[in-house]
Amino acid sequence: MAFFRSESPSQAFMLIVQMMYSELKSLSKPEQERRLEKYILCYDNICNVDALAAAKEKLPLPEPLDDLWTKAKKVIDRLHIKNHKDKRCHEIYSPDSLPESYNTMAGEQTFAWMSRFKKIVNSMTQTHHLFYLHRMCIRRNRYTSSCLQRNREPVLPGINKALHH
Repeated sequence: MAFFRSESPSQAFMLIVQMMYSELKSLSKPEQERRLEKYILCYDNICNVDALAAAKEKLPLPEPLDDLWTKAKKVIDRLHIKNHKDKRCHEIYSPDSLPESYNTMAGEQTFAWMSRFKKIVNSMTQTHHLFYLHRMCIRRNRYTSSCLQRNREPVLPGINKALHH
């Protein structure tokens, strides 16, 4: 998820809801319900996003998507949970409820990978910048898929295999 300027909980809420709706809107109702049962949101500040008044109410969307926020499981990623002092964060949003194989650091790894292109894209127009990043993500996804099909682990920035297992 890409944020611009500030990273307020309300901005995060709107972007997450928009992303989920875009992903689920074209599916049948039974498929939407099935996917929502398994949906996991992992974000470093999900506790503050979930505390918003808007997150407590039904959304102005057709059923069952009006409950997409409340039905999704919400966790704080494994790196950032350590920084949360409120005990409720560790009780309600603990990543320990997920299988160990779930990579809660995927977003951080993506940001680390994309940061290598910062100097390149900062000199581009916004349209060229977005096009370039889009193409780079497609290329990276193809690389990752290719590695996984050949039972190889893709190279991830800053990840030590010894720490992974």
